[in-house]
Amino acid sequence: MELKAEYGMADELEVEFERAMAHFEAGDLANAERVCRALLTQEPCMVDLHHLLGAVLLQVDRVGEAVDAFLRAAELDPAQAEIHGNLAVAYEAMGQLGPAAKAYRQALDLAPDDPLLHAGIGAVWQSLGKYDLARDSYRATLDLGEKSPQILFNLAVAERMTARPSDAADICRQLVEEAPANADAWNLFAICLTELGDFEQAALCFEKVLALDAGRDGVHGSLAVVLTKLDRREAARAAFERAITAPIVDADCLLNFGMMLEEEGEETRALELYGRALDLDESSALNCETFAKLAKRLGENALVIARLSDLARRQPSLSFAWFYLGYAHMARWETDQAKDAMGRYQALDPEDRLGSQLVLGAGGAIPLPDGPGDAFLKQFYRERAAKWDQTVTDAYHGHEIIMKAFDAYLSERGKAEVVLDAGCGSGGLGVLIRPKVGRLDGVDMSPEMVTQARLKEIYDTLETGDLFEFLRLRTNTYDGIVAAAVLFHYRDLAAVLTPIRAALRPSGQTVFTVFKSAAGEVALNDQGFFEHSKAMVEESVSRAGLRLLEIEEAIHEYNSDNQPRPCFGVRCVRD
Repeated sequence: MELKAEYGMADELEVEFERAMAHFEAGDLANAERVCRALLTQEPCMVDLHHLLGAVLLQVDRVGEAVDAFLRAAELDPAQAEIHGNLAVAYEAMGQLGPAAKAYRQALDLAPDDPLLHAGIGAVWQSLGKYDLARDSYRATLDLGEKSPQILFNLAVAERMTARPSDAADICRQLVEEAPANADAWNLFAICLTELGDFEQAALCFEKVLALDAGRDGVHGSLAVVLTKLDRREAARAAFERAITAPIVDADCLLNFGMMLEEEGEETRALELYGRALDLDESSALNCETFAKLAKRLGENALVIARLSDLARRQPSLSFAWFYLGYAHMARWETDQAKDAMGRYQALDPEDRLGSQLVLGAGGAIPLPDGPGDAFLKQFYRERAAKWDQTVTDAYHGHEIIMKAFDAYLSERGKAEVVLDAGCGSGGLGVLIRPKVGRLDGVDMSPEMVTQARLKEIYDTLETGDLFEFLRLRTNTYDGIVAAAVLFHYRDLAAVLTPIRAALRPSGQTVFTVFKSAAGEVALNDQGFFEHSKAMVEESVSRAGLRLLEIEEAIHEYNSDNQPRPCFGVRCVRD
């Protein structure tokens, strides 16, 4: 550079600046800084000198001072993209990601075709969790000709985090083909394949990661989950055992292994693993739930009370800790303590998304509520929507019970022209009904369940909303209304059946299931569902203005202890 022309610098000062540059390029940073500071006493407004000093300070991890030097350089000459880019790097090193993004944007305004600036801001967006912006930045980097394994890998991460696992997998496939020893790419490839449901290939990829890096944290646990999906349970167990004895083990691995052991009846060890998972991640409601529920089954509620009393004391804003503390007290019939803990929970969660009133009502601490709140039901089905169809397997017979009664209805009337699947969930029952009816409508309060149902493309109309409001707007509309596993959310069956009757046409029929109460009175079971006696069902049907056609006892499902849950399949008609 012609420093004499630009700054009017004397020859000897220009020589000193060149000497500072030579020290910097040779890695002699101490002398580079010494010369820079000496020159600045004589040339305090020299942009390149402040810029060079910033670069030196950044190299020696004196990042705050580097930021000051870059800021002074940018103040003296705001039109140099390189200065703003280096300022961004310094902010990023300080963990100040917002200012880093701002500095990168200023640099890109000046040099929009610089691929390294796009890559840099992409990394900042990624650190901020703004993966859509990171994805766009990495794509711009590639479009400008900067293609490196790291840029491709970062793009794959951003694609996955913006719900594009297929695109991410394609990038990973390219990466591992070009660099077969890239363990990071194999690992991300395996994760994407797992999310895409390609468990066989995911297992092969995780095994490749372990071949390249046998001690990599978390891979044995991820492989174990995939092997469980493939029903290779012996191999899964071996992988889990390796994972949980590693120097670093994450809570999810302990949780997943515990769930596998609980399924196989090894409940004592499963509880131990749930406890370890909770120790590692006390902020996880799922860790707390699995620990508390299995402890209740094993009669270890005192263990839960001790653990969660301490947790709630240390982190009193954790609503679920108070809830499961009350849950454990209720299991020991300690009603005062249960009500106190549930009161603390409700103060933090007034919508009662976990169902404290159901727990207290089931235990007799308060009168039975009319039913769960909308917030509870929405959360309950939100958590289960993605895997609902897999849950409704051989142990579940609710749809068979409904279809048996519905076929009896069809044998009397012939094809039903307009039918409502009330509380349609993910559409599993609708699939069975669809070929037998003219028009099939569906309604469910859970947006996540409706999303799953819509994928099946079986409903003529499908709505998300409150069932009772839906029925109120459709008086005399339906030839048939089916409701599988819906009415057991409500204590007063007549209050639910009355709007169903109003939505039926004359001679229309409704078919539904309700859990059977062994005690002969309305009760809440351990899942928070209402149970009714046969006499109660008959009386409720009559009060709603319907005529009972059949009520048949059957096994609705089997619980986790393989114990049957009896129900009534009910069919009635509007005269």
